[in-house]
Amino acid sequence: MSDQKNGNEDKPGNNQGFDYVLAALIFVASFVAGSIPSKGDPERDTNSTNNEIARWTRVVGVWTRILAGVGVVTTAVLFLQFCTLHNTDKTTREALIAANRGWIAPLRVELTAGVDDPNGPSVIIHYQNVGHSPARDVRIGMGPIAVDVSEPISLTREFPKTPLWEPLGNTFRETCNKNDPTSGMGAVYPSATTESFAPSRMTTTWDKGKLLAGTQMIVVTACFTYRTMDIIGHSGFCSYIFHVAGQSPQSWETRLCPVANYAE
Repeated sequence: MSDQKNGNEDKPGNNQGFDYVLAALIFVASFVAGSIPSKGDPERDTNSTNNEIARWTRVVGVWTRILAGVGVVTTAVLFLQFCTLHNTDKTTREALIAANRGWIAPLRVELTAGVDDPNGPSVIIHYQNVGHSPARDVRIGMGPIAVDVSEPISLTREFPKTPLWEPLGNTFRETCNKNDPTSGMGAVYPSATTESFAPSRMTTTWDKGKLLAGTQMIVVTACFTYRTMDIIGHSGFCSYIFHVAGQSPQSWETRLCPVANYAE
């Protein structure tokens, strides 16, 4: 009896195809494995280090720009705070000085000699220190002058019509502020009592008839300059004295001028 063999056993190539595929897979695997640096490979370590350096360089760059921006903003905020505190300190200091310094306030002017006096009219000014510190080295300059008006003065509250007001308002304050205190001229202390300056005579030509008719008035200006709390203070004063036609020669009225009254 002859032996019979399985037909598949003697067919060439049945196992060879599998072997080819297996060999190809082994080749590819070995190629890929060879192309990837293994752990501890110097090339892999170098690339990894470079990547880390590049990444942290970018991070540091970003944070540097952020910190620079924050620094600029912080500097600006600190500068604004400094300016605000400086202005606040200046304002506080000025308010403190204003609340505690001396303030000379001219109160009123009085006619001490009338038109019938042989030497002519004379006036006196009453003033007071209404502040909280002494006013030292007080300098007072004053002078009554006769001024004609275009219309007779009445008892209404309208100011007499005269071209004097405009130039007086433009120049008096500036002129007064140029004065300096006079050393050794004494002090005016804060109190409820008033002080008086020596009577002053007319410094210009005056006309008795015009004064009594109300077509001329006496304008009295005064400039007070003094030292208080190491600053120089000035007070300007202007008042006019007039007579209303038809009234008693001894009856005189006083009003404040529309200009030249200030304190600083």
